[in-house]
Amino acid sequence: MLLLALGGARAATVIVVGEVAQPGAYEFQEGDTLSRAVTLAGGPTREADLGRAVLHREGRVLPIGLEAILKRGAADRNLELRAGDALVVPSVRREATVTGEVVRPGAYRFRDGDSVSDAIRATGGISARADPRRVVLRRGGVEIPLDLHAVLAHGEAEGDLKLRDGDAVVVRALPVAYVVGAVRKPGAVPVGSDDSRTLLSLLAAAGGALPTADLSRSLILRGSAAPFQVIPVNLKEALARKQETPLMEGDVLYVSHKGGRRGSHPLDRFPLTGDFEHLLPPGKSPLYRPSP
Repeated sequence: MLLLALGGARAATVIVVGEVAQPGAYEFQEGDTLSRAVTLAGGPTREADLGRAVLHREGRVLPIGLEAILKRGAADRNLELRAGDALVVPSVRREATVTGEVVRPGAYRFRDGDSVSDAIRATGGISARADPRRVVLRRGGVEIPLDLHAVLAHGEAEGDLKLRDGDAVVVRALPVAYVVGAVRKPGAVPVGSDDSRTLLSLLAAAGGALPTADLSRSLILRGSAAPFQVIPVNLKEALARKQETPLMEGDVLYVSHKGGRRGSHPLDRFPLTGDFEHLLPPGKSPLYRPSP
């Protein structure tokens, strides 16, 4: 019977919490044992990890091996209860967080033996922008990079680490470059980590250049913070020779319009209007100045 002590002499009680049917404080009789406390609380749930149950007694935390007591009748471990005891029955499921490019980011409970890919699948899987080759497992202050492409695509086990309680899984987005100016589809374009990360493939992904483009006066802006590196590019020549220029993540390709103003500074010669600023990564937009 669950007790609510309203005053007067306190009855001898034991607190049972965690994976039991009815957690709470229960009165017990002299000579009652740990197994009796579990019975009073309605017994363990299906999620109970009996092997990790502990007894809090007089400031100490005692491992008690509840599985041996309940399933094998280990009388030597079935301690008699004392007033103020607290029995904690943990869950077999631990908890890990999954964030980044997944369908439903959040905290997820898992069982012993579950892996990082199991946690990702529990979220509903990766998003269309996810790069399974750039998954990070944060554990105990350490970041562990993981390539889960083969694991998620083909079910391969190699490289798929087992989860631990408190793990944080981060699925990062595909690396992107940006195309602005005289192209058909300006904006962010995912770029691969192989030979597909080139200047001409980026231009093709943006739908190609507009008829108004001045292909001989393009440029690449490179860097994560100002001052940025400005790399002049002759796209007309590159297309004629099929000359591939490797790109880096975060690069911005600007394709100039014909008749653009010329000045002494590369950014004055290739000005971007406000129409394109919303397409650029944070921190790079202020670098570009509209034409006077």
